[in-house]
Order: sequence, then C-alpha cells, then structure tokens
Amino acid sequence: MPPEILGIPGSPGITGAFIRPELFDNFPRIHTAIAEWIACMVFILPRSKRITGWKLYGTYAAFAALLLITNYFNEMMTGFPWVLLMGACMLEMLLMIWLCCKASVWKAMYHWAHAFMAAEFSASLEWQINCYIIYEVRPIRYAEFFYAMSAVYLVVFPLLWMLNNRLALLKHTLHVTRGDAIGSAVIALAMFTVGNFRFVFPNSAVADLTGAGILFVRTMTDFAGLLLLYIIDVQRRAMHTRLELNAMDNLLNRQYEQFQAAEANNEAMHRVYHDLKHQIAFIRGEENQEKREAYLDELDQVISAHEAEAGTGNAVLDTLLTAKNLFCLDHEITMTVFADAHDAGFLDAMDLCSIFGNAIDNAIEYEQRIEEKDLRLIKVTVRTQNQFLLIQIQNYCRETIPMKNGIITTSKENKQFHGYGIKSIRRAVEKYEGSLTLTQDDDWFNLTALIPIPKQP
Repeated sequence: MPPEILGIPGSPGITGAFIRPELFDNFPRIHTAIAEWIACMVFILPRSKRITGWKLYGTYAAFAALLLITNYFNEMMTGFPWVLLMGACMLEMLLMIWLCCKASVWKAMYHWAHAFMAAEFSASLEWQINCYIIYEVRPIRYAEFFYAMSAVYLVVFPLLWMLNNRLALLKHTLHVTRGDAIGSAVIALAMFTVGNFRFVFPNSAVADLTGAGILFVRTMTDFAGLLLLYIIDVQRRAMHTRLELNAMDNLLNRQYEQFQAAEANNEAMHRVYHDLKHQIAFIRGEENQEKREAYLDELDQVISAHEAEAGTGNAVLDTLLTAKNLFCLDHEITMTVFADAHDAGFLDAMDLCSIFGNAIDNAIEYEQRIEEKDLRLIKVTVRTQNQFLLIQIQNYCRETIPMKNGIITTSKENKQFHGYGIKSIRRAVEKYEGSLTLTQDDDWFNLTALIPIPKQP
C-alpha cells in the first residue's frame, strides 16, 4: 500500500473532508483474508469434523496461509485478473469448509454463501470506519488499521455465531437441497458483484460517477446480501417446523387410533377372561363345527392384536410399527419385527415416519398382490452396528425388479408398488448423512438404510 494512502506525515496524505477515491481501491487485502478465514471458522467449529487431530489443525493453518497469499497478490490487481484471484479466494473458502466439516458439497456451499457474505461485510465495514471516521480526524498510523479491524471483527463474528445458534443454521437435521445451495450461492455472488463493481469494471462510467462512494455501496450491498440469506434461513426453519408439526399431528392421530384399538382389544379380552370357563365348556359341547371355529377365531384375533404391539425402545417407532402390524394382521400379511431402536432418538419423528412409513407401505402394497397368503412376508430390522443405525425393510418378492446403480428402473406398474416414496426415504436418510441401498436376492426385496449415530458431546 503506498505510504501517501496511509496519510503519513510529510506525504500528500488525506486531510479535510475530501477523501481521494484511490483510498478505497487500496483496501489492505490482508484484512479480507483474515475475515474470510474467521468466517469459515464460525461455520466449521460447531460441526462434526471430517478430519481430526494434527491434520485438522494443519488444514486450518494451510488455508489461512493460502488465503493470505491469494489476497496479497489480488491487492495489486484490477479487472479480469482481480476477478480470477477473487474466484480463487471463494473456492479456497468453499474447500476449507468442505474438507474440515463432515457435510455434503451442497451443505458446504450453503454455509460458504453465508461465510463469504459475512467476510465481505465485515471487511468492508471495517475499512469504511477507517476512511469515514479516522481519516476525517487526522492521518492514520498503520497499526491503527488493525485496531479498527479487531474491534469490528470482535463484534460482527460473535454476533453471527450467536445468530447461527439461534436459527439452528448448523443443525445437522436441517436438510439442504441442491436448489438451496445454488440459490444461496447466486445471492452471494450477485451481491458481491454489485458491491465490487468498481473492481470488476474499473474504467466504467458507473465507477467514475460513484467514486469513493462505492465503499458505502459495497458495505450496504454486503449487509443486504447477508440479511437476505438469514431471512431465507428463517423461512426455511419455519417451513421445517410446520412440516414437523404436521408429522407430529399425524403421529398423535395414529397414537389415538392405536389407543382406541388397544382399548377395544382390552375390553374384548376382559370379556373373554370373564366368560372363559363358560366359553370353554360351551365350545366343548358345541356340535356345530362352524360355530366352534368362529369362537376360536374370535379368541385368536384378540390374542393376535395384543401380540402386534411393538417394543423397540422408541415410542414413536413403537406406535408406527404397531399400527402397521395391525394392518398386516387384518390383511393376512405376516410382519416380523426385530428392532432395538434405543439409539434412534436423534431422528426426528417426521423422518422416522417418512423412512418406516413409506418403506413398509410399499412392502404392504406389493404383498397384497400375492395370492398365496403364507408367502405374504415382511421383515423389519433395526439395530446399532459400529456407531451406525441399521434399518432394513424386507419383503417377499418373486418378481425381478430391474435396478441400475441401486435405483429402480422398472415399469409403471412396478413403480406403483416399489417406486413411490423411495425419493422421500432417500432424502430423509441423506439428511443425516446416511446411505440408502436397494437390493434383491433369494426372492427378497431389501431396503437398507445406514445412518451414522451422532457422538454425544
């Protein structure tokens, strides 16, 4: 940075009310590099890490050095070279977040948009304070640049940290789609282009007209971009909450229906117990074979209804599986449950309903097509395996379901029974950074989900 820009005594410094436009073009890029690195750390530190130990700290240090070097060379550039180096800085921030965090590329891009806007706003605000406040009073010493930078960064970034926690922006269950990530990136890039028009097009008429005022424009557009991203976050969170409430309402309805069924079965069982001796004596003396069988069937239905109750260790899953099992009993489908879901508490009720509800419904729809009732079979397995929650829904399937790379590519008729809801299941599983596979072997269609169990803090 030229010494006259700093207002060093003895040089043609900046005094009075007039501020030379060149001052705004000589923003010390080291300040931007520091802001970019801190902004990335705000989003990296609360999340689960892809790497640990010395590799993680080495990555932090490597990207800090890389951002400093890239910004140092970019300080001397304008026009297209400046755009290329700025793009390199953006890519470095994105890679830093993705390499350090255990997150998908789309979620990393979503966080990058927030981090990039935060860095641009913080750096621009700090430089505007230097130019419009300190320079108006007296020539500035170089060390005072860092005082202003420290003051601004110590206010802005802790506020962003608290805001992220308040909005649950870093919550792992908040799903980020490709559209969410691309939309956020487009907003960040558009706001950045408007705020840095002077650098992108240094010889344009707009740059000449705005002059030093471009710094004010840059600060306001960066703030607007950051605010817009967080407004979208609030809307996404509200939508997620509404969907979760709807799922809970459906769950409560199912629980109430299950309670009614259980209450009816209990009353029937009490009647059976009360009249058991008389019924046994009556059945023994009944000569009509059909009537005798009808009484026995009634007893068997009551007992079967009680046997259908699931005990998985997860109240939500118990209710869901019990309802599905009762439906299977009514439609002469045998559903066998081997479930230990004590470690499934990190899954939202909405996602549990999406995974198990869609998978079991698809299996039921297919099994109802099988004429041989003794071959209508469904198996549900849930267990913990090496810090992963294993979920497997299997159903007897004599047809060959064409699949390519684990995705069903079959006729419309088959899609009706196995394709519907698969996308919803996959979305719910990938929300927790899990994997979903579809396979078929030995006349069994297998849907298997493997979801990592978050480590307790």
